[in-house]
Amino acid sequence: MSTYVDRDGDRWIDTGRRRGGDPVLACPHPITPADAGTGPSYPWTYAEVRAHFGPLVKETPAA
Repeated sequence: MSTYVDRDGDRWIDTGRRRGGDPVLACPHPITPADAGTGPSYPWTYAEVRAHFGPLVKETPAA
């Protein structure tokens, strides 16, 4: 699964789910703890994350 980093340094992980054909991402450990909120997470799609928090940079595994 892919992992992306947004403009603030938060890591978004592809959950393996899809919504409207777009990958659903999750940010399980935001840099700002208050951003985690409470309750179930909103199912952010890749396009939504890119539009609100982008640009997104795909992380590549260390060699």
